[in-house]
Amino acid sequence: MKQRKPRVNRAKVRLEERDPSASPVNPMSPIVAIVGILILATEAVLQAGEHGLVGGPQAIGWRVALIQRFGFFDPVFQNMLENHRYELGNLQRLVTYPVVHVSLGHSIFGAALFLALGKKVAEEFGGLAIAILAVSGTIVGAVAFGLLTTTNVPLVGVYPAVYALLGAYTWILWLTFDHRGRAQFAAFRLVAFLIGMQLLWQFLIGGPMDWIAYLGGFVTGFGLSFVIGPDAGKRVRRWVESVRG
Repeated sequence: MKQRKPRVNRAKVRLEERDPSASPVNPMSPIVAIVGILILATEAVLQAGEHGLVGGPQAIGWRVALIQRFGFFDPVFQNMLENHRYELGNLQRLVTYPVVHVSLGHSIFGAALFLALGKKVAEEFGGLAIAILAVSGTIVGAVAFGLLTTTNVPLVGVYPAVYALLGAYTWILWLTFDHRGRAQFAAFRLVAFLIGMQLLWQFLIGGPMDWIAYLGGFVTGFGLSFVIGPDAGKRVRRWVESVRG
């Protein structure tokens, strides 16, 4: 009679192989934490002002003032391009608009997504790469918004940076699916769903064109992952060697 092999508890084996001194929770990148805290702190001050806790009556207008000061406006961008006047006060809008949001829910949801995706991507890419992804996605998202829209509605919120991180996360899934023999297009289901919902919202009620900035951030994050992601140096060297022939 054939003797059965004892079953192995793989979960237990993996647990025993872990370093007992390692933290059970992976630490969050300082850059991710700083951005999240900055967004939430800004919103906390605005909420305190809107509820009369600080600043007096004029505090009700703080959000509008911040949007006017730091938001990205298409007319300002177009004027800058047409007149070739690249003043620092207007150029800064390319990177400052993620700090301010239009509402409490807008800011909390954006901060939560940034923290979650930032932590996940930082585990594979590292903290410096997160900064590059977030800043690049923010800038490219704003430029795409400025070039492809004609609107007086400002672009605000951290979402183009979030979509840049989503692009990096999609890149991780894309490679993982390739190694496991799964269809790689499945990695794009999440972003396709999110952008699809944005387009449906735009079609039904004529909402803002922010999805263009989000898509610009996503493409930036996914593209940059090839050159700043894990093993990027080896990948670039293979590309150079293939070009040299």
